[in-house]
Amino acid sequence: MGKFDLVQEIGPTQFQIVCQIMNFSSVYNVLLGRSWIHTSSTIPSSLYQKVKFIVNDQLITVFA
Repeated sequence: MGKFDLVQEIGPTQFQIVCQIMNFSSVYNVLLGRSWIHTSSTIPSSLYQKVKFIVNDQLITVFA
């Protein structure tokens, strides 16, 4: 339906994320894509439903 740029604060840092608006039912509010994963050097885990990344020598964990 469209897309827009969003500045998202995750942990102690901010990321510029391109969001796409879609019209369908989902259990997720936001799906973070490959470009964000590569930019933030994130380690995703689909088994544990979380992502981890390091900012300023601090490990940040985001739970789904």
